Amino acid sequence: MQLKTKAGYLYSNIFRLNFFVTSTANYGKATDCFLFNVSQERIEIKFNNLLHAGVLEIKTGSKCIIVEPGIFLLPAKLFLELLSKLDPAEEITILTTSPTHIKIVCQSGTYDFNTPLIDEFSDFKVVTEGTHYRLIESDLEYILNHINGFSVNDDTYESISGVLFKQEADVLHIVATNRKQLALIQYPITVAVPKTCVVPAKFLHGLKDQVASSDKSITIGFYGDIVYYMDDSLYVYGKVIDQEFPNYKPLTDIINSVSVSLPVDMVKKALGRIKLLLKKESPLIYLEFKKGLLSIKTEDKITNGEEMILIKDNTFEIKISANGLQLLSMINFFDQSCTLSFEPDRPSILQIKSKEHPMLTYLQTTFHHE
Repeated sequence: MQLKTKAGYLYSNIFRLNFFVTSTANYGKATDCFLFNVSQERIEIKFNNLLHAGVLEIKTGSKCIIVEPGIFLLPAKLFLELLSKLDPAEEITILTTSPTHIKIVCQSGTYDFNTPLIDEFSDFKVVTEGTHYRLIESDLEYILNHINGFSVNDDTYESISGVLFKQEADVLHIVATNRKQLALIQYPITVAVPKTCVVPAKFLHGLKDQVASSDKSITIGFYGDIVYYMDDSLYVYGKVIDQEFPNYKPLTDIINSVSVSLPVDMVKKALGRIKLLLKKESPLIYLEFKKGLLSIKTEDKITNGEEMILIKDNTFEIKISANGLQLLSMINFFDQSCTLSFEPDRPSILQIKSKEHPMLTYLQTTFHHE
């Protein structure tokens, strides 16, 4: 086998697999290798590390010349790191000298890789059956940006380390929570056979590198115990989590209820000034509503600060404590395209609702009522 291409062209394509193959790297084993299947028409690159598996297709042509087709393995993480260090315009040649030896020749040097036998690679079937949802790529990007901050992302898949996908009528609910906060996305969609699954947050975190702000259609699908993502050139799957998801239903009736709106821009500026007095180890602030005024203040042994904001509603008196740094971060994430509101009868829930995608995303943050 022998192929010639530019380092930058190969790296820009294979980098899409970076998260999935480097998060559980295990040197010297087939589970840490790419399986290259090279033909004159395309290069098919597979990986299977037992947590995630997938296949990426790269078209050949003028940017990638196939001298001789063939199949071989390459250590995934080492190969990606090597490509990242080379000049993108540098021409490289990859050739097999034996079933377990690969040589990479470029202008800056020669690199040799000893690899496992191809038979040691655990092949898999590309499944496209089951329940699948078609989403716009830019919508999925928006969803992933929101839910990844609300879900536990670790290697152990412990409690609430996943995100709920649940269809109700013609709406797909995508829910993430860390028990203190909750993000709820309501995406209008219809499929013949609805599916309810808890998807590993780690899998969705990896998808963030795959999507962009485009109107291209992509697929999220469920079949048996797997969840898969598919677009024009990439297919990747992971295993769903067999666990009960916390009951989020009591919170959903707050979304369309009558509530008190807060001036986002003024709250943002006030928090920006109060932030100067906050520390990571003590980020607590107090929001006190009294006689038409919202008071935002800190209470620290060394420094104290207070901001006063006029609000329209003056019929209630409530004091709420919150993580000021976290609240400011959430508001900054939306910038001006959101509303802040809460119900005086349920002051432990402060709702942040997107103006830009009112049918798509609602964020709710749990606070402490005093």
